[in-house]
Amino acid sequence: HGMHRVVGISVETPYGVLFPAPVGGGVAATLRSAVGSLLDLAGYQYGPAHTFVALTPRGPVTTGCRTVVAEEVVAGLVRVAAGRDPVRDAFEVLAGRDVAPVRAGRYAVAVAVSGGWGQVVLGAESAEGALELAGRVGELAG
Repeated sequence: HGMHRVVGISVETPYGVLFPAPVGGGVAATLRSAVGSLLDLAGYQYGPAHTFVALTPRGPVTTGCRTVVAEEVVAGLVRVAAGRDPVRDAFEVLAGRDVAPVRAGRYAVAVAVSGGWGQVVLGAESAEGALELAGRVGELAG
């Protein structure tokens, strides 16, 4: 209780949401610190949360935070990139069991498909490869 574990960091791109975000250790630490500070300030000690943070020239700015289990898009990204189910992990933690940190072995990108089809999640070995696939899907679906 009281320890915040960031499952992962994603980034919005022109093509879709990419996970994990290809950021360096310093940027990742800054984002994790911003999220942990917000949850501490709010008095939120236990359970899942989904926080939105924008990086600005003056530092990270929180643009939203909800105490929810990962939305389907985020859950799909984590499933494809890391082979883990963050919804299941959240319930394991709520049941008092330890859950290993998520380690992504590849990249995943969620691309919105027009016409009410929702989103498609694609996996690739590199961030560039994932974004290239997303661009192709975007062109086909556009």
